[in-house]
Amino acid sequence: MSLVPEQACQGRDLKKSHTLPTLPHTKLCGGDTYTITKISIECEPVPSMAAKVFGAFIVCLIALVVGKDIGPIKEMRTSLTSEVQLGIDLGTTLSVAAVCVQGNVSVIPVEGYSLTPSVVWFDNETDAHEVGAAAVLKRGTHADSVVYASKRLIGLTKADIDKASESLPFVLNTSNGILIELHSGKKQVSPEEVGSLVLQKLKAAAEQSEVLDWFRRSMGFKFHSLTVSVPVTFTDDQRDATMRAGRLAGFDQVRLIDEPVAAALAYGLGRTKEAKEVLVFDLGGGTLDIALMYFSKDAETFFVDATGGEPLLGGEDFDVIVADLLLKDVNDESVSTAFRSCPIMWQKLLVSAEKVKKELSLTDSVEVCLPNINVQDSPCSHSSTVTRNQFEAKSRSKLELAEKAVLDVLEEANVDKLSPLDVVLVGGSSRIPAIRSAIRSILPNARLHYEDVDPDQAVAIGAARSWGCNV
Repeated sequence: MSLVPEQACQGRDLKKSHTLPTLPHTKLCGGDTYTITKISIECEPVPSMAAKVFGAFIVCLIALVVGKDIGPIKEMRTSLTSEVQLGIDLGTTLSVAAVCVQGNVSVIPVEGYSLTPSVVWFDNETDAHEVGAAAVLKRGTHADSVVYASKRLIGLTKADIDKASESLPFVLNTSNGILIELHSGKKQVSPEEVGSLVLQKLKAAAEQSEVLDWFRRSMGFKFHSLTVSVPVTFTDDQRDATMRAGRLAGFDQVRLIDEPVAAALAYGLGRTKEAKEVLVFDLGGGTLDIALMYFSKDAETFFVDATGGEPLLGGEDFDVIVADLLLKDVNDESVSTAFRSCPIMWQKLLVSAEKVKKELSLTDSVEVCLPNINVQDSPCSHSSTVTRNQFEAKSRSKLELAEKAVLDVLEEANVDKLSPLDVVLVGGSSRIPAIRSAIRSILPNARLHYEDVDPDQAVAIGAARSWGCNV
C-alpha cells in the first residue's frame, strides 16, 4: 500500500517532501525481496489555541478599525460596539421580556408567545420543574405542586403576610422567612426562587432569539445584566428580594425600574412634540401602579411628579369575583362549598373565571358549564351565567380603590382632576371596560391612550430602553 505525502499530514498542509536514496534490497520473513524508498515529509504545524485566539483578536481589531464599509465585518463592528439591553416585566400573572439592540426594542417570544405565565410547577421527588404555559396546564390537576402569583409574597415579612395571602391557596411556613409548602409540606420554595425560575426562562429565550445578531449568537452570548420592573408600592425589602431573584437567575447586575415609569418610557420618549403631563395607570395581575410624569418639549427628558397605587389590587382579585359569581347559580350548597374547599377544583374554577373576565370585556354575558365535583374530567353538571352588569356591580369596591389611588396621586402633585391630562392605560386588567369608565368619570377632560402601545408589553419595552440603549 502506498501513502502519498498529503495523506501523511492528516489534514494539515504539506510544507515540502522529497525522495531519499533507495535503500539496499531487504529480504523479509516471507522470502520476498523488496526495494524500499524513503520519503522525507514535512507538514505545516498545528495552530495552537493561543494562535487561534490571536487570530480572532486580529479579525475583531480589523472590524473595529477598518471595517466600516465591508459587509459582514461592518456588522461585526456594529455588534462589538453597540448596546444590548434586556428588560423584563416580572408580573404577578404574566411576564414579558424585551431586548434593545442598537436602539431598537423587540419583545422576545417564548415558545411562540410574547406573554409567559408567571407560573411554576415543581416535581415532588426531584428538582425538575416547568415554567409558563406547561405549568398552567397543571393548575387544575396538580394544585399542590403549582405556584402562581408569588410576586404578592416576595419580600414580605411575617407581620404583613396575612392580607397578601388571603386570595392564595398556599400553605405558608413563616418560621424562617416566607416559604411556600408544596406536596403536603414535602417541598418548600421561596417566592424569590419562583421568580428566579421565571426570569431564567425569559433569559434563555432572549439569548437564543434571532433579535441578537449572528456574531453574538455564534459566540454564545449571555446576558449578565438585567433591568427588571417592580411596583412603585414595593418596600425596600421587596425590592431587595426581587434583586436576589435576579441574581439567582444568573444575572450579575440587576437594576430596578418602577413599572409605571417603564411604561411611560415606552409611550413617551421621542413620541411627543410638546411638553405634557402624563398619568400612567398600570393595572396588572396583582398590583395597581400609578405615576404622574412630566415630559419636556423635546420628549427626551422627564420628571416623576408623584407615584402611588394599591399593592393588592389586580387581575387576580377580579378573577375571584368572577369565580364567586359563577357559583351563585349552583343551588346545591354542598357543591359550592366543595368548589371552594377543594384546591384542585378551585384552581379549575379560577382558570375558567379568568377566561370569563376577558370575554366580558367583549360581550355582555358569558355562560359557563361547571364540572361535577365528584367526577374527574366530567361533563358539566351545573350551568352558570355571568353578565357584565353583575361583574361591574360586584367589582364596585375594587373600582373605588382604583379611583381613590388616582385622585391621591393628583393631590400629591397638586394637579386638578379637570386638567387635560394624557392617561396611558397599561397592564392586562386595564382592558376591563369598567376600569376605563371609572377613569373617564373622575378625569372627564383626560385623553385616554390604550392603543399607542400594547398594554401587556409596555413595561418590558420601557425597561429595555431605560438604560441608555443606543446605537
